[in-house]
Amino acid sequence: MQLIDVSGEHFWKPKRRSLGSKRREISEEACAEIVRIYAGFLDGEGEGEVSRIFDTADFGYREIRVERPLKLNFSVDPERLERLAA
Repeated sequence: MQLIDVSGEHFWKPKRRSLGSKRREISEEACAEIVRIYAGFLDGEGEGEVSRIFDTADFGYREIRVERPLKLNFSVDPERLERLAA
């Protein structure tokens, strides 16, 4: 699996009259570079670590069982002592 980080300012330029960082535009040159990185399946080689290759197992999960101790009801009363003696 390939992940490409295009959040850096190298890939986008702000739109006019923007408030905050919501309005960004990716230029045609940046799109071409993203496609080149994707097509080359490059793993950070000369790309400034914007592209990384991961094994699909890295995104998997494992089932972990949580074993809890058995909770028993314990009380000492005459009725239970009689059952124990019998």
